[in-house]
Amino acid sequence: MTTTDWRSALEPLLPKRLRGILAEAPQAVINSTTEVRLHCGGQLTLCTPSAHHVLQHAPADRGLMENLIQTLSEYGLQNQTRCLQEGFLTLPGGFRAGVCGHHGSGSPAGPSSICIRIPREIINVSAMLWEKRPNSILLVGPPGCGKTTLLRDLVRAYAAGKITGRCIPVGVVDERGEIAACYEGKPALHVGAFTDVVEGCTKAEGAMRLLRAMAPKVIAFDELGGPADADAVLETRRCGVAVLATAHAGDDPDGALSATVQRALPGFERLVWLSAFPPGKILRIDDCRGKRKEERGERRDGSWQADSTRHDSPAPINSPSSEGCPAGAGWFAAEAAVTPTLFARAQTNIIRRKDPVPTESPIRAVCCINNAREASLSLPSSLLSPLSPEGTSCG
Repeated sequence: MTTTDWRSALEPLLPKRLRGILAEAPQAVINSTTEVRLHCGGQLTLCTPSAHHVLQHAPADRGLMENLIQTLSEYGLQNQTRCLQEGFLTLPGGFRAGVCGHHGSGSPAGPSSICIRIPREIINVSAMLWEKRPNSILLVGPPGCGKTTLLRDLVRAYAAGKITGRCIPVGVVDERGEIAACYEGKPALHVGAFTDVVEGCTKAEGAMRLLRAMAPKVIAFDELGGPADADAVLETRRCGVAVLATAHAGDDPDGALSATVQRALPGFERLVWLSAFPPGKILRIDDCRGKRKEERGERRDGSWQADSTRHDSPAPINSPSSEGCPAGAGWFAAEAAVTPTLFARAQTNIIRRKDPVPTESPIRAVCCINNAREASLSLPSSLLSPLSPEGTSCG
């Protein structure tokens, strides 16, 4: 689904009154809408990354709210009891509706507010994270920062063979129906032809089903939310399978991580920090293996011995405070001040080293890519080997 045709796909799921109101919304607002919200006693609101646009009409009453729930479920609310007890509905076309109200009986009685999230598919948005072998990656950031969009594209790229050069089996444990958004057994969003989706169960149960029956090389989870989810990640890694996952965190890469993320962190090789403003902006990529490699003192290429200094947190792949970097330079991000192709090649080279880059290395200057134009970087020919990411932008 493109960013402009979601209105025509959603209209059949809305009551006639709301269809008429939505039809009057300006196309410019429609193009950037990420959520459609309606509160009992309020008016239909279109949410964009920069503002909330209220569509003027008579306030919604309880009858309209209950009618909306029925039309969203295509008058089959009894078939979505489990989802509704957890506060959401899975809709055709990849839409997902969050439902609030009195949950005394397990599912909301008389919904007080409904939030319909608009699905977004951005092909190759994860290209800056592609590596030749499946690595375990954890995407963290605030709600609405593009974690699931990035995760879905990673799943699709692995399954399509864009990353490793050959199609590999990928498993998705879609506990809340956000990655593939299956409806009547068919994924509403593109997750790849070689992707197996398990839904309606916990992450631990889904991972074991995939491992025993489908022989995946990569398993993806969405929103790690408790100790059981963290344990599912670690158990999957012990079985020799790479893990892709998301989790909530603040947009400060130096801030504290939740207990769940800290528990799951040993199962990941990359920790990717995302920002909500603008959505999809990569703030920093940490090497979660840096601590263990430095403690073991491994030698990666015979030319440099890892330092034995211990750290209390994942080691950043590229430190802006290191010698040889331009003063004041920040962490690399998608809007690098170099050409996208050059940036992708240089960054992929840094990531594939997996160890912190020594300050005397000629590629150390590439670490501080934000100020690359001011630094007038000269890259060695070794960084210009052909790579094949089809895109480098993220959001």
